Amino acid sequence: MTKPPFSEQFDQGVLTLWLDTPACEVNIFTDRAAIQLELILSELERRAVRAVVIRSKKPGSFVNGAQLMMANTVREAADVPRLTSRVRRAYRALRQSRVPTIAAIAGCCFGCGVELTLHADFRVACTSFDTQFYMTELADYLLVPTFGSTRDLPRLLGIEAATDFLLWGARWRAEAALAHGLVDATFAPDQLDDGVEQFVDDVLAGRLRPRPVDMSEVSPEFVASTERRIDELPPAYRPLYAECFELLVEGAELLEPTTEDYDRETEACGRSLINPISKAALSFFFVRQLAKAASTRKLDGTRTPVVSSESAPTWKNELERRGLLVANERSNDDDTLTLLDWGESCNHHMAVAIHVGPLQGAIAWTTPISAYAPSLDDGPTIVEVSTRTDTRGLGLVVDLLLRAGFTPLTTGAERAFVIDELVDSFLSPLATYVELGGSCHDVARSLKTFGFVRPASDLARRFGHRAEKPLMDSDADLGRQRVELVDAALLSVTSTALRLLEHGEVGHPAVVDVIAREFLDFPLGLGSLCRYSSFERVTDMANRAESLPELVDQRALEHVHRYTSKRQNLYL
Repeated sequence: MTKPPFSEQFDQGVLTLWLDTPACEVNIFTDRAAIQLELILSELERRAVRAVVIRSKKPGSFVNGAQLMMANTVREAADVPRLTSRVRRAYRALRQSRVPTIAAIAGCCFGCGVELTLHADFRVACTSFDTQFYMTELADYLLVPTFGSTRDLPRLLGIEAATDFLLWGARWRAEAALAHGLVDATFAPDQLDDGVEQFVDDVLAGRLRPRPVDMSEVSPEFVASTERRIDELPPAYRPLYAECFELLVEGAELLEPTTEDYDRETEACGRSLINPISKAALSFFFVRQLAKAASTRKLDGTRTPVVSSESAPTWKNELERRGLLVANERSNDDDTLTLLDWGESCNHHMAVAIHVGPLQGAIAWTTPISAYAPSLDDGPTIVEVSTRTDTRGLGLVVDLLLRAGFTPLTTGAERAFVIDELVDSFLSPLATYVELGGSCHDVARSLKTFGFVRPASDLARRFGHRAEKPLMDSDADLGRQRVELVDAALLSVTSTALRLLEHGEVGHPAVVDVIAREFLDFPLGLGSLCRYSSFERVTDMANRAESLPELVDQRALEHVHRYTSKRQNLYL
């Protein structure tokens, strides 16, 4: 029988519960964890427990979510209360505990993990690079939460911070979480154990009290500005976001939520989960897993890659911030880092060219491996790692980036990085349309109606693409919808994806899909680019795009016609 999710440590009346979800890379709050937690909490008085601390044994993960139903499990809204009942009951037991409860957070705290901590009396966090707070429900899955965040976040943070966090998907590191009031204290990684112990002592001694409820009035101006922002979203998203915001405003006005208040959120979750856009968004989780599997390599765990350089300061500083050991040896090139394999022998050197920021040009193959990070931010930073030959060094680089909290995608790029090729193929038809006399407002209106949230002008600006000037100051409200314009952009990027897959520059369609989602903003409510681009749909797009032949390169059309003639989809 597999071990239970929680292990216990009992010392001087303080019960520490260590979560380690069996057979899982990250912690998931499963039904089994819920049953165990509820049982433990029911026996606190008998065991003379004075305080409960919840911690994680998994490096890099506090709780990444709950084992929620997937789109193919839920048939009707009424299924959700039943499928989530055990977890909701465990969370409620934590909230109603007669002894102080403390969540000590180190590693990712996402979605239902955040909601777990909201039911504790106190929250403390480690300032490690991999400790991040993020509400995945709307941002990643297009659904209303179900474990209380619309009720608890506005009362803890105030309506404005709660809206930014839940509705707009802000990611907070420990320091930002402290500033916003999500956590009560932070500790450096080497001080976490002592810090948690002292914090618990202060709670038991009465020197610390739970954070008071924020009952500040919700300003009509803030409500109006948020509603205007919701109105700017693609039409399919607006009802979902509007309902979630209504729940947040309602939650901000509750002094103490009742069971019925929490139930209304769960009912809203059920309604959102049967929405086709939510089902499509949920499917993208598996796309990410496929892309990760296609990009990782198994390594000898005894070897530790170390970055050595005084050059590439932006990249070096980012790696240092994420807790990697950096030696001070000089490199010849400003954008080159040398990875040292410190295993059984120390004579294996692998030079890697690191490109940070928009490139939009040919790869300068000065090293066997090149890595490309168009931006370094607090999100799941995508790094493309490319090599002309599959070497052991590629695995070392990928392992290093994974442990630093990046999302590495491996490619066999030849002329330019795959990210740049896909961005260029998407933006070029849009820029050409405007350059030939079309309205930039038509571009904005057409993409928004299709489901794109971020304007294409933002993408062009981010990458320094030639489309930046043509698309500047575009206003969707002033344009007219042209379906064939979106068809031309999607045909162009699909053709590029087909070529990259055929030439082996990309090993799996999921890699294309992750890039299309993270950089092109391909609509989450439509699933993924390669799944959306079935041969039937591409045939229809090609027929419509004939009205704008100047936008689609002839070679691109030849690619898609070969694809559609096979009558076989990219995902077999």
